[in-house]
Amino acid sequence: MFASLLLIVAMPSCDKEVDWEFPSHTPKPTISGIVEAGKPVWVHISLSGSIDSAQLTDVTNALVHLYENGHLLETLEHTSNGLYTSSSEAQQGNEYKCEVSVPGYELVSATTIVPLAAPIEKVKFIKNAWFNYWGDLQNAVEVTFSKHDASYLEVVVWSDSERRVTPANIDDPVLLSEGLDLTLFNTKFVPTDTYTMRINLQIEDYTPIVVELRSVCKHYYSYQKQLSLYGDALYPDFFTGALPSIPLYSNVKGGYGIFAGYSKAVSDTITPQMNVAKTLL
Repeated sequence: MFASLLLIVAMPSCDKEVDWEFPSHTPKPTISGIVEAGKPVWVHISLSGSIDSAQLTDVTNALVHLYENGHLLETLEHTSNGLYTSSSEAQQGNEYKCEVSVPGYELVSATTIVPLAAPIEKVKFIKNAWFNYWGDLQNAVEVTFSKHDASYLEVVVWSDSERRVTPANIDDPVLLSEGLDLTLFNTKFVPTDTYTMRINLQIEDYTPIVVELRSVCKHYYSYQKQLSLYGDALYPDFFTGALPSIPLYSNVKGGYGIFAGYSKAVSDTITPQMNVAKTLL
């Protein structure tokens, strides 16, 4: 196999320059915003561009109204570079609507909800839980949670440096049901009200971690899934070759973008050397 790969790499390649004009594009206002329970609402407003646009145009003169459960909550203030923020904190269980008026363009809007947080029952660090491709033992974390009334959940692991830890070698049956390398899932795949999910990690034995269980709205779930597929199509690996283009999910009426909400439960800091399961033999 190695010899075959060397042969393929050594083979001369032929590149041909294609003279192609990008189709014309009419800009539309684009909303990018996340509503997180317990934090001020923020949205970024820009104008969409064509495929050859080097940089999108930030909108700094928009009128942005934020509604909570159908009532005007406040007008968001522009802080910098197209970013608008509220002075009010979002609340679990509420519906939020963002209406954006940009001079010269039609009104655009998006609506989302902030689901109720699902509780974390227990987090356990497992040392030497699985073998990687080269036969090295790697660690994992087990998260026991109650799905409550949540429809969509996401498990996020942070290191002590506040760096998001990327999962590796996903083998949990619930996550496998989604068919993507994400720790985001529909709770219809969770067989019981309380479930223990194992997430394989590639981190050092003595790296403290924090686990976040996000209860996300359908828009968040749909966007993240499409974003993952979009990335796979944009940057296919050597063996799969070119893939058909995947459109990004949007819930913005009259424009583009995403406006989504979530709430979260956060574990205590887990110090691995204090919480080690039986070594895999």
